[in-house]
Amino acid sequence: MSAAKPAATSSSPSEMRYALGSALMLLAGVAAAIALAFLLRMTYRGTYITFVMPAFAGWLVGAAVGAVGQRFAPTERTPAILAAALAGLIAFVGYEVLAYLDAVQFLVAKLATPADHMAANPMDAVLAMLERETGHEGYLAYLGFVGSDHGAALSPLGLLAKGGLGFGLTVALVAVEGVLCVGGAVFSTIRRLPSLRVEADSRREVIIARTDEGGLLALMKRVDAAAWEEAGRGLAARPEAATHAVLFDYDAVGNAPYTMRIHPLTADDGLERAVAERRVPATAARALWDALREARGAAA
Repeated sequence: MSAAKPAATSSSPSEMRYALGSALMLLAGVAAAIALAFLLRMTYRGTYITFVMPAFAGWLVGAAVGAVGQRFAPTERTPAILAAALAGLIAFVGYEVLAYLDAVQFLVAKLATPADHMAANPMDAVLAMLERETGHEGYLAYLGFVGSDHGAALSPLGLLAKGGLGFGLTVALVAVEGVLCVGGAVFSTIRRLPSLRVEADSRREVIIARTDEGGLLALMKRVDAAAWEEAGRGLAARPEAATHAVLFDYDAVGNAPYTMRIHPLTADDGLERAVAERRVPATAARALWDALREARGAAA
């Protein structure tokens, strides 16, 4: 009993792998988002297609997050969905910021007076002019300007904005594009993650071995060291008086991680409540199980 307690609180290789996978999903998403923001910026005032471009950018960002999630096969989707949503938001906001800065720089070159250029920051003069003209401040002043007839060519909405849409509709469409980018990222990620729909008859719960406290302690040490085949061969030994059962709970369909549980045995060889539980990558669990069966076959 006491041998199993440390295993319940220590970090297993599978848990570390899952944490690493979550971090890599976020890293992949942010990297893809930054790249897509710059790619979208290249289409600004050119071939930018309203609604389609942000949705496609979000899809590509989600593909990057989902590719990492698929590799690490997380059973909980929350980290992947959050990473995708954040990355999609970064991609869209990044594009909007780049388009805004590009437009302001263009206006500085076209509208700033010689006196403005001699000032410390001619951009301030242009922004002040936009604020006076639109009655809004900062980025909203930019949206108000590009929503008008004479500023439509600088709109981040591309071809749809020709002729000017007005301030309210411009803001609404920019918000819709943001939702499409984030939604596309989340949807693309979910499509690439392992399915959570498990058929009732595909779930398996199998006792793979019975062992004593010494064998259990050796098993936990080998699992912590990721020595899966050695752990399987160690379980092949049949103790004189087994005290614990090692059980695999897994989905026979797909490649989701296995759950390895340790149950004390009752006097009539029944199972008490689990005292330890580990999530084990499917490939590692199969390697352990194969080594166990091979060792038992050789012993026989």
